Amino acid sequence: MKRRNNEHTLHELTNGTNGCFDYEAMVNGLISLCDDTELVICLDRNGLIKQIKKMAKNELLHRSAELIGQCMWDLLPPEIAECRREAFNRVLDSGQAIRFEDSHDGCWFDSMVYPVFDKQKLVVQVLVMGRDITGRKQAEMELRSLNERLEQRVAERTAELEDKARSLEDLNSALRVLLQKREEDKTQLEEQVMSNIRQLIIPYLEKLLQSTVAPQHKEVMRMIHANLNTITSSFSRRLTGGYLNLTPKEIQIANLIKDGKSTKELAEFMNTSSKTIEVHREHIRKKLGIKNRRANLRTYLLSSL
Repeated sequence: MKRRNNEHTLHELTNGTNGCFDYEAMVNGLISLCDDTELVICLDRNGLIKQIKKMAKNELLHRSAELIGQCMWDLLPPEIAECRREAFNRVLDSGQAIRFEDSHDGCWFDSMVYPVFDKQKLVVQVLVMGRDITGRKQAEMELRSLNERLEQRVAERTAELEDKARSLEDLNSALRVLLQKREEDKTQLEEQVMSNIRQLIIPYLEKLLQSTVAPQHKEVMRMIHANLNTITSSFSRRLTGGYLNLTPKEIQIANLIKDGKSTKELAEFMNTSSKTIEVHREHIRKKLGIKNRRANLRTYLLSSL
């Protein structure tokens, strides 16, 4: 509907400022101001149809000649007639144009109702202009429906995510409990192993050391006794971490060095040459990162592990 320019011209045509009151000529003039999607009907004060602009899309208006002189309210369903007659009477009483939207038979209409004045500024006729906005209304309703479905889907998805978040939190809590229990069990097992070594093994080794056995065997048992004491002490954890990249032979030699054994004593105890022991010592120093440092290996082992 060509609202802005057309409304200004329509106001001039209907309020009497143009000095012309040929209503038929006025309605015919309005036809040129409205496009083919608009309907124009001129009613007198009793609601009788005086003029109609034919509109190709409106089948009712194909017989517009038969409608001239008939009462508009008799042609509409009662509920629609009542609504439009109320708007018609408001324009007659106030002399002010009004605009409204309504629907019937599944169709929506945007209507403008204008008063037409005589020379005494009295409303003698009413001009009704309507546009079929069914397509727009259907699009709005479809968009509203889509928005409602989207909001519903978002709400459902949000609820699902909240449920998953709660489940994940419960799972994490359960996992923390299990990890804590595992650490407690691990600690308890370590304590039990250490306690068994101290109570069930070390006492018997001490008795063997007090007995008369060959010196070489006694030295082996003494080393076993010392190593078991080391394992059952807090030093054992540091020993394992510090020697993680050493071979079993190097661990054995490093442990004997820490106990104060010389290269010669190590060679005799391990039944090998002093040169071999020196090679092992160099490997140990390299792996511990003190190869090029002037640091005593035994002192490093005692202070760092």
